[in-house]
Order: sequence, then structure tokens, then C-alpha cells
Amino acid sequence: MSEIASRAAPGVARMSLSVFADAFEGLGEVRGMLHYDGRELKLEFQTADAIFGVLRSSPKTLVVPMDKVGSVECGLGWFWLMPWIGIELNDFGLLAQVPGMGDGRWRLRVRFKDRQALKRFTDALRFARSQAVHAALEAEVAAGKAQTATLPPMPPPLPVTPTRRENEPPTAA
Repeated sequence: MSEIASRAAPGVARMSLSVFADAFEGLGEVRGMLHYDGRELKLEFQTADAIFGVLRSSPKTLVVPMDKVGSVECGLGWFWLMPWIGIELNDFGLLAQVPGMGDGRWRLRVRFKDRQALKRFTDALRFARSQAVHAALEAEVAAGKAQTATLPPMPPPLPVTPTRRENEPPTAA
């Protein structure tokens, strides 16, 4: 049994998605696989030059815990032909390890034929992220560290002045 399969969450099938992205302002390309095992997101990738594809880096692996995932989104791209997945992380140190990241997020493209798998993968990541946030909030509440929202004090009421209607004659005092 592999290391990943042994760590997978019970009842959750391991999901994989083949991804690629531009790097180094179009002079490089990142190709790899995104894996989700129910507990963490794993990116296995390799960088190559985009011109000849001859110069390649050694394969690298990046493991991202679900509490570091800020948001996950997907789209179909230009004329529905270039599907993509966008992953935003809360940890810049993790993001800096992958070429091609920008503005605190990865935008990875997916092959057209994998667009249905992309939707399932994105939905599973979103659900896992909300479960991680829920578990963290429950732990805070149980530990008594949760902050209760305090509202600012109400402003004093405005003085009420009688208003005169346009067609009403002024009253003499």
C-alpha cells in the first residue's frame, strides 16, 4: 500500500488531475499532477523550457494542508476550450516553491477532455476546505478562544422637528 493511500481519509477516494501552466513569462512550462486524498492537496510537478522542452528540472512535490487553502475556483476559459483551476493559499512560503504562481494564487490549466474531472475535483476541494474551516472554528469554540462579536454603541437619536407640508399654511405661534 502506498504512503498516500494509507493516509487517505476513510470513505474518500483519491482524486488526481493532470495540470500545466506557463512559467518564467512564457519561457518555461510547469507540468504535473494534483492529487487530493481527503486530507491534503499534493502537487507533483516538473518545470521545462517552453521552446524546445529539452531542459527539465527534477520532479518536485509540494504538500498543502487543507487549512492553508484560501479558496478554490474553476472555469472553462476562452470559448470553453481552456479549462482552468485556481487555488489561492494563505501561506506565501508554499506558493513561492512553485514557478508560475502570481498574486498569491495558482492558475493551472487542464486538458479539455478532463473538464468534468476538473469540476468534481474542485467541488471536492471546496467541500474539504469548508470542513477544515468548520473543524478549526469548532476547536476554537471548544477551547474558549472564540471571539464574540461586539457591536458599536447606538448613536444618539436625532431630534424630531415637525415638518410642514407644502400646501399647508404656516401656523402662528
